Amino acid sequence: MRDGSSGGTLDFGRFTDLGPATDAQAAFMSALHGEDDRQAHIEQILVDAPADVLELGRLETAWQGLARRHQTLRTVLCLGDTGQPRLCVHDEAGVPLSRIDLAERTPEDQDDAVETFLRRDRRDGIDPTMGLGWRVVLFDLGDGRARMLWTIHHALIDGTSIEILLDEL
Repeated sequence: MRDGSSGGTLDFGRFTDLGPATDAQAAFMSALHGEDDRQAHIEQILVDAPADVLELGRLETAWQGLARRHQTLRTVLCLGDTGQPRLCVHDEAGVPLSRIDLAERTPEDQDDAVETFLRRDRRDGIDPTMGLGWRVVLFDLGDGRARMLWTIHHALIDGTSIEILLDEL
């Protein structure tokens, strides 16, 4: 754990402990314990773009670059010995990216499938105490169209940071 008197951080192999979470992050964590609260504080960002822009390999490379540059995409909220939430940052993090092929469906069926997925994704929630607090899904809509869903827990990011990351992406 971080030694409060030194102000430094100690590397635990997979994680670097950056010290206590903020009061707001701790409050977000307390909302994770109830069954109905898993979907609280989840941000879902949808981006439509040509399929060549949101091509799976390019998208994975771009997100991997973002994760290397931005600690928040490698952060797990963990409990210290005292039970106080702490910011634990992975040295490296894989990109939680999956692809769903909707190309053979009609546009109406595609919209319905995405809406169904969004509801399930929100219901499933994200627990940033159990792993990375975000994931990306790429929907292949066919005809040169694609849609990206970025789901992230608000304990890790604010609106300004979302905009910065999307601009960099």
